[in-house]
Amino acid sequence: VVNLRAKDILEEDPGADKTGLGGEGVDVITFTHPKGVAKVTLGATNEEDKVVYAKADGRQDVMTVYESTVRGLRKTPQELRDYKMVNLDQAKATALEVVADGGRLVLEKKGADWQIASSSEKVPADFTLDPGGVSRRLSAMANARGVAVVDQTPAAAGLSRPTAKVVATLEDGSKVTLAFGGATKHDDRDAHYAQGNADAAVYVVND
Repeated sequence: VVNLRAKDILEEDPGADKTGLGGEGVDVITFTHPKGVAKVTLGATNEEDKVVYAKADGRQDVMTVYESTVRGLRKTPQELRDYKMVNLDQAKATALEVVADGGRLVLEKKGADWQIASSSEKVPADFTLDPGGVSRRLSAMANARGVAVVDQTPAAAGLSRPTAKVVATLEDGSKVTLAFGGATKHDDRDAHYAQGNADAAVYVVND
């Protein structure tokens, strides 16, 4: 809201029938700040120019704002949801298992050092494990977020038999699993169903 900029300020008001600013169906974005309240009203979309008609509190001008900008303002409660899928204290991880593409890799922490406990892929004799690589994977797991929540059962989403999964074992022996299920589409992009331990929801994640 604070950084909202108009594309154009129109010389003449095209009328409420065109702008959609005179009746129902408008969106009002209200911004409360220490000095008072500011308000922006968003009306109809001009599909040809990909702009939305708008008015700002305290001004009589009708303006246009890029449709792509307005999408960032027109958010439903569902779109404001936290899509974090995993609750994981990385410092308490003692093992990390990665199962994907028909392979399995298990990393274990011995003292302060990580080492390969087992691997379906042959490990070269001169291989030295990068502990930073393990930390990055734990961080990626802990920060994993979906792009949407879907009304699917885990079984229907292919999560009862995951196509891939990452499992972290903690100091108390408990396990945290991030599982990936069947393929799907989201906003015309390739995606997969996924589920973590943060809640029971089935998420969609980009490839």
